[in-house]
Amino acid sequence: MVKNINDALVPVTKELSSLNCLHIDIIPENSLFDISAEKKEVYRKISNISTSKSPGSDGIPNWVLKCYAHVLASPVASIFNASIQQASVTTMWKKASSKIPKLSSPEDTTNDLCLISLTSTLAKTCERFVTHWHLSI
Repeated sequence: MVKNINDALVPVTKELSSLNCLHIDIIPENSLFDISAEKKEVYRKISNISTSKSPGSDGIPNWVLKCYAHVLASPVASIFNASIQQASVTTMWKKASSKIPKLSSPEDTTNDLCLISLTSTLAKTCERFVTHWHLSI
């Protein structure tokens, strides 16, 4: 299970560069640098994830995120903060399409399948942080 979580998170972090605030000359007022995902808030959000919903493209089951929220909160908060501050969404979190049958026995792949979007649970959680911050401005 640990390997699966690692395999899901490593590609996300590889696209993000390390944050080094020492190289930032001027931080504009009301910038994305004012926004950060606190570890305890990340913990609260991932510990409240519904285990009955699909996990999405990263393959990490929601029950794993919920059960191990206390361990995952810190690295996930770091990933969220790097993504937000760099204004970058990793490719792994952009993967979202899936087809499911409209009927119990689909015959025609063109008409009997429904395209739905299943994004990663962590990507949706990060989106919720950004949405909350934008709505509170």
